[in-house]
Parts: sequence; C-alpha cells; structure tokens
Amino acid sequence: MRLGSLGINSTHQNFKRIPLRLNCLAISAGGDMQTASRLNADGNYYNIIFPEDFYVSGDVGPLPTSTDPFIRDLDGKISAHYDIELDVPAGQAIGNAFFAYGLTFPSLRIRLITNFWTPDALRHLRITINNYGVICGSGGWGGTAGRINKDVSGGGGGGGRGLHPVPSGHPKTYGSAGTTYIGAGGKYGVMGGAPQGASGAKGTFASAGAGGAGEDDADEAGVNRNAEAGRAGGSPFWYDFIDGLKHIEQPEVVVKNYVGGQIYGGGGGGGGSTSAGGAGGAGGTFGTSGTAGTEANGGAGGLGGTLVVKVPLSPSVTTGRDFTFINYSTAGTIKGRDAEY
Repeated sequence: MRLGSLGINSTHQNFKRIPLRLNCLAISAGGDMQTASRLNADGNYYNIIFPEDFYVSGDVGPLPTSTDPFIRDLDGKISAHYDIELDVPAGQAIGNAFFAYGLTFPSLRIRLITNFWTPDALRHLRITINNYGVICGSGGWGGTAGRINKDVSGGGGGGGRGLHPVPSGHPKTYGSAGTTYIGAGGKYGVMGGAPQGASGAKGTFASAGAGGAGEDDADEAGVNRNAEAGRAGGSPFWYDFIDGLKHIEQPEVVVKNYVGGQIYGGGGGGGGSTSAGGAGGAGGTFGTSGTAGTEANGGAGGLGGTLVVKVPLSPSVTTGRDFTFINYSTAGTIKGRDAEY
C-alpha cells in the first residue's frame, strides 16, 4: 500500500484530498487486497468488493495500519477526503463466480454507501480505477432444452462468453440453476425417456458456447416441456451508491483502460430449443445477447451484460452518477450491452 501525504490540491471546491493508491492483487501476491479467497485456484480473481476486501474487519482504528489503509471516525466509518486509485495490473483477471437471489454478481463491486463511509467522506470522494488487466463479467448459462409431442427433443443453449470458473456440468433441472452453472451450456431436453438432444457447450473467456443439436427420433416416452431462455451475462462493475442521501453529491468514479487492458460485459446464454429437434441457440460474445433456440417456441437468448449495474439502496434514490470510461487501449476493448469504447 502506498499512502500519500496531506496537501494535494483539488479542483473541486476548496478542500484537499488525501491520495491513496491500492493494488487489487492479494496480499500474498504483493498487493493490498486483504481477502485471500478472492484469488481462485485457477489464477483468476472473482467478485472483489471495495472497500471491504481492502481491510481486515474487526481490526480497524482511527489511523491507517498494515491491515486497514483508511482514516476512520469513532464509529469505524471511513471519514477522510480521499482521492483513491485502484490498480488492476497487467496479468490480473477479475471475473464472477457467484449467483444468488436471482442475481448474477459483478466482477468488481464498488460500495459507496453510508454503511462504510461518512456522508462528508462520500461527498468529497474521488475514485479512479486503472486497468491494465482484465475485468470481465461472467457468461450466462444456456437455456435448458425442451420437448414437444413427446418424440422430438431440442438441444440446449450454449453458454455465454465471459470470465468465470469452469462450470460443473449443465443446469440439470428446469427452472433451477446456480453458481456452479455460470457460463454452462444448457442441458438436453428430456427428463427421463429418449430421445435426447445434445447439451450446449460451455462458454469461456476465449469463446461463446455453441448450441446443442436436437433429436427427432420417434419415441413416445417422457413428458413435454418448454425450452428455457438463456441467462443474462454478468457485469464487470456494480455500483452501490448513496442510500437515501440525495443532498450529497455522488462520488466521482473514473475507469481508465490502458494498453493491454480489457473490460467486458459477459455474453448472454443461448436459448434452448424445443420443437422439430431444433438446435439450441449459441451463447453471446462479450456484451451481446445469446441466440434464441431454433423454432418458434425456442427459449430466448439471455441479454449481454452491461458495463455497470447501479443499485440504489433506498426507494428515494432513483439515479446514481455514471462511471466515466476513458480508453487508452484499442477501440472496442471496453464493451457491454449499454456502451462500447
């Protein structure tokens, strides 16, 4: 951790910010992130949360220490006026490995709420994310295939392109899929009885998964089921902004993507297919929707992931300040469903 001194001039009003630069690598890798579990066995980082991952809960005080870089008030909330830089170095890749409560979680979550910061600190906060590596949402999983007329089985949808752990198989039951199936291809369409269409292929960071082929051999076993839609791709950023304090100016958040850096929303999963033994739809590439399953009653493709998900934590707040993206790298290396730079 590199902590600057007081006295930096600000262009915003007549206050001074303290420069604080933090590296998003784990402590074990020479960085400033305290939460070791964010570094996965596959070498990727998943679901980093700022500021919580950068201090040891229960070991905080009024002044910065080796386990907490922040100045805090007596209630333990970050209280200083900061100009914070978060560095994602070349070679680091941050993706998503978590799905719960019907939500696909982000790769990097920025929590700018009064649970962690004083209102005064938030009013004067500025954050810059310097990306030299990869920040990418997870791919959506492919829709499970269906079956119609009992003798025709569709193929599962392909998984979306994104950064996520290797899926453990395919979503096996209709209407239920979770963390272990992020980016997976959809299951073939029969729960007992033949014929069985093929499952969709998984999505990876390198490519989206292809849809599985259907099967139309004559067989009256099994039951009819509708095909399912693909799941939406994940977002690289999630922004929890000020809860219920509309009079406070939203903090500045700037994302700078340097040469070699890549920032993407995940691709949506392809839709499953149902009738006439049709193939499942292919998963989407970065920030794009998956393809619907073939035939008129195939499942829809999942939407591509947006660059930023903004989450107001109070019904009284309906808008948050947008991230500002600056791309110093090749055009198109920042891409989501909502924007491309």
